[in-house]
Amino acid sequence: MEGVAGEARVHLLPETVARLVETGSLEELVATVGADVFLFEVQAGQEELESVLAAWQTSATLPLVATLGFRTVMARRPSRAAVERMAAGAAGELDERARLRALLAAHTHVVVPVRKREVSGKAFSSRISVGRAMNNDIVLRDESVSKFHAWLEVDEEGKFFVTDAGSRNGTYVAGERLPPKQCARVSPGEELRFANIASAIWPSAWLWSACRDT
Repeated sequence: MEGVAGEARVHLLPETVARLVETGSLEELVATVGADVFLFEVQAGQEELESVLAAWQTSATLPLVATLGFRTVMARRPSRAAVERMAAGAAGELDERARLRALLAAHTHVVVPVRKREVSGKAFSSRISVGRAMNNDIVLRDESVSKFHAWLEVDEEGKFFVTDAGSRNGTYVAGERLPPKQCARVSPGEELRFANIASAIWPSAWLWSACRDT
């Protein structure tokens, strides 16, 4: 994926999503991956991590049930009006768009929907499990990651929270290690690190905007 932002090569996987970001509309992107996505940074030598994460594009299909005292469910597909609001908001996030563009130019990132897997994932519907074992919703095949490392939850306003499951090498938000079993808010674009694996949750509108000259 080259020349999308007009300044630097953007390293984005899987290729199906990269093509959609490059040539598709924001509405098409949101319909495919959801309103928010994980971006996981992958380095040279992490081929298994990269391939397993990229496969989640087609297997992660279930929306999270809002937790933390709420009952509403995240919409699977936002309305056209909601998508237009996302685009307007993305256009105003110039600094974040530039930062995201720089991250994508510096390292390969894999786009993973913030959803549960329809099959084989852990059963609780209000949490996305993260870990090295293949029965997690998001599988990070890296020796620094615990078998069941952490989980992610969402409230009815769409705000995300992460909890470390008592992992050996820790879960970090903005560089701060989280105490085990205590949830912490994760803001859009804020670094979320599972042991050695860096990631962040970004609005799909910001990703779409960062890869274009809009």
